[in-house]
Amino acid sequence: MRNLLAAVAASAALLFAPSAEAVTVDGSDSAQGTINISDSGPASDHSVVFDWSSTPVEAWYNFTSATAFDLFFTAYEASSLGSNDRSAVYVQELTGPAGDSGDQSAATVVSTLTTANAGATITTNSPLVFSGVQATIITGAGGQAAAIKPDAATPLFADLAAGSYRIGIFDNLTPQSAQASFRISAIPLPPAALGLLAAFGLAAAVRRVGRAA
Repeated sequence: MRNLLAAVAASAALLFAPSAEAVTVDGSDSAQGTINISDSGPASDHSVVFDWSSTPVEAWYNFTSATAFDLFFTAYEASSLGSNDRSAVYVQELTGPAGDSGDQSAATVVSTLTTANAGATITTNSPLVFSGVQATIITGAGGQAAAIKPDAATPLFADLAAGSYRIGIFDNLTPQSAQASFRISAIPLPPAALGLLAAFGLAAAVRRVGRAA
């Protein structure tokens, strides 16, 4: 009986144990411009902030998610906005984890994800590292009505598969200082999946008890 209770306890521990780190930071860097990239929060609900004070600028944040996740574009603030101002963001799926360097040999790009407003784009240009990327214009820049808008409640991309990704920021001239924020939110396993994991754990524990008897 003692061994059986231990098996049940082991199964319960599996059910209620915290999930593995959902987000692993693989690196961040910039090609030019003055920019600070910061991140915070738990791995299951991770925030990333790009804060730049000179242009042109391009910067990126590479990460790997162990689970499916939603990506939110939560905020955009600029010092001033004129008729020719254009900031833009791009999100790329990678073949694997990439480090700080702009060298893509470690992890090549599978695809650049597009939004419903993919038509409102500008193309990143040389001498930036990731030249030729179609980056979606951020709202407020140049009065682009069709551009993406910050929305803390609705994902920019919903239910992205586990894997490695890059969030990139591009600003070709003005606004010369701005801040863009993103949130990577892990999608929890549904209760049925958790119950299945617990059942497997209990079955394995009972088998171990049986062999030990």
